[in-house]
Amino acid sequence: MVGGGDLEFGVLGPVEVFESGRNLPLGGPKQRAVLADLILNTGTVVSTARLIDDVWGDASPATAGHTVEAYIARLRRVLRDGSRPEVLLTRPAGYLLDIEPGHVDALRFGRLVNEGTAAAGRGDHEQASALLRAGLVLWRGQALADVTDAPFARAAAARLTDQQVLALERRIDCDLQLGRAQDLIPELEALVAEYPYHEPFHRQLMLALYRSGRQSDALGAFRRARGLLAGELGIQPGPDLRRTEQAILRQDPGLELPPVARPHRPCPAEKVAPGGPPGPAPVSGRRRYRSLALIGAGAALAVAAAVAVPVALRPAAPGTTAPANGIAVLSASGTSVTAGLAPPSPLASLAVGGGSVWATSPAGHTVYRIDPATRAITQAIPVGAGAGGIAYASGDLWVANALDGTVSRIDGTAGQVVQTIGAGSVPTEVAAGLGAVWVTDQLGSAVYRIDPSSGHVTATIGLALPPYGITTGAGLLWVTSPGADSVTRIDPVAGQVIQSISVGADPAAIAFGFGSVWVANKLDSTVSRIDPGTGAVTATIPVGNGPAALAVASTGVWVADAAAGTVARIDPAAGRVASTLQVGDPAQAAAVVNGVPWVGTGVAYPGRHRGGTLRVLSQSWCGTFDPATSFGFCFPGQFTDAAYDTLVTFRTSRSRSPPPRRAAPSTPSCCGQGCSTPTARRSGRRTSATALSGSSSSIPMSAPSSQGSPAQASAGRARPATCRAPSRWTMRPGR
Repeated sequence: MVGGGDLEFGVLGPVEVFESGRNLPLGGPKQRAVLADLILNTGTVVSTARLIDDVWGDASPATAGHTVEAYIARLRRVLRDGSRPEVLLTRPAGYLLDIEPGHVDALRFGRLVNEGTAAAGRGDHEQASALLRAGLVLWRGQALADVTDAPFARAAAARLTDQQVLALERRIDCDLQLGRAQDLIPELEALVAEYPYHEPFHRQLMLALYRSGRQSDALGAFRRARGLLAGELGIQPGPDLRRTEQAILRQDPGLELPPVARPHRPCPAEKVAPGGPPGPAPVSGRRRYRSLALIGAGAALAVAAAVAVPVALRPAAPGTTAPANGIAVLSASGTSVTAGLAPPSPLASLAVGGGSVWATSPAGHTVYRIDPATRAITQAIPVGAGAGGIAYASGDLWVANALDGTVSRIDGTAGQVVQTIGAGSVPTEVAAGLGAVWVTDQLGSAVYRIDPSSGHVTATIGLALPPYGITTGAGLLWVTSPGADSVTRIDPVAGQVIQSISVGADPAAIAFGFGSVWVANKLDSTVSRIDPGTGAVTATIPVGNGPAALAVASTGVWVADAAAGTVARIDPAAGRVASTLQVGDPAQAAAVVNGVPWVGTGVAYPGRHRGGTLRVLSQSWCGTFDPATSFGFCFPGQFTDAAYDTLVTFRTSRSRSPPPRRAAPSTPSCCGQGCSTPTARRSGRRTSATALSGSSSSIPMSAPSSQGSPAQASAGRARPATCRAPSRWTMRPGR
């Protein structure tokens, strides 16, 4: 990179560029949006086609390509200075903003947060607080505030805001460790008012009040939080908040200020020397942090990295169900649960390598290291925000952090993050093989190739539709596209798509083994088997009710089923399910450790709708709550998951061919105003009924599911309904 001279680029507020303190004129909203897109992808070539999609979406004019060229020319004139090299470059595939990461506020912020987290891990809470404060000072208002009409900006601003909230949580946790409880109370009271449904701030306020000698006020804060969550969302406080309340009631000594804490003294924001970026550009070199703790969203987690007090898997009698939000170790045959572990925060993915089992936690922003012999957590390694996909290769772990657009590289021996690599906008899954590490980017509709030697992104493979799962096999890359119900076959050398293969509905997980590619199709509850030579689907195997994860071993293909709460083993020779074990809670991650299946679980769906009130706060209104017309762009994904989690499902039938996908209305909500339910006729797994004439769409509500996908509800549970639509934004479902 050439540097950027005295230019400073800002997206943590309105899009701005400063030159020696002077604010440069950047033109109108669309031109500023083009620049913002390039800033967020500093050091990465952005194609013209992607710029058009990001800035205009589906409403791009026929002249959009020429318009982008004109915008680039104008921005070059603004940024050009004869005393420094050109920073906005044209490349064959698109355009590149070639500046050092230290000149971008979002990347400086991310680096300071990472360094502050590492300092907290070393127990240096004073330094951690200063670094986190320095990062938070960079915010000038709402991220991308003046380009929010651009389609890409909404998701990017939400991701940056999530990082800001996480940094606030970590900084407050550090200040609590430093004995600043009384000073924090006014700030925390403002934060719980601004983020009323964000439980970590409620927990921190309770702790600050208790440590300030205000025990009754601390319990009052819990009651207010509980009333808010129950009255507005129909849910009870989470485990962290409830544990804090119980600890206050029994005056647990563990709530007292640790002996090592120091009293408050001024903490000026320190200027940190420039270093590698944690955000959308690669970090040069391998910086090794000694990870001792994670101060994360929801709880202060302290699991020592080198000499930890292990959290052990508890033994379980055969037939015992797995713990919710935990790990279940099965018998080698997969017919019983032999041990269970409930980690400090929920898990997403499992990987095996280097003599350990590794588990990612999106909520904890952590990777847990588990000793497979003692079955105990030996390390908790802080990584980026929203840790999800994970892969092991040649002594290193590679972790996709969806919320901050990075991949963390962990030294598998030391258990330390040694590199943070920018990998698009929403890196989701990771695969290692064919001499590289491969990362899918859902928002960027791309697959990135990372050189495992340097840790640099060396190639970008653009795709027509957003990818999700990824694996390697038979010398090729295989990528699922849930939105297209397809698997893409990619030549990794040429970096080109060879074939698009139609599979079942909503293909997510994908794996290679037994000379075949295996694909879990969540919405039609099947696993597709693909011949890697021809790309033909050779078998469609019915399994469970929402397969979410796959693991291939010598014993067969193991399928973790989220909706059914089961683990199934497919016999590849017979091409059918050989055994199924009910584990109780949603099975959403799988790995095979020394021939023994390990399964990660979530939290089961409630037996019935708990009801509550959903208040939608939005700067825009699309004129409808209909998921068919509003899904994915009118409202945040969390709203869609909560409001429509059983509105539409799919009928399935047990056959070797993919079943027809026919939408069927589901559980009646009554919308708080009354409803009627016609008689349903059931036959096996099929449900059919005729809706009453003149009916409108029902809008059922439930507590948000751990899986998030609305259509994971069972077709066998589908119940058609009619319901009068709500007349206002606040919806009260039937109880």
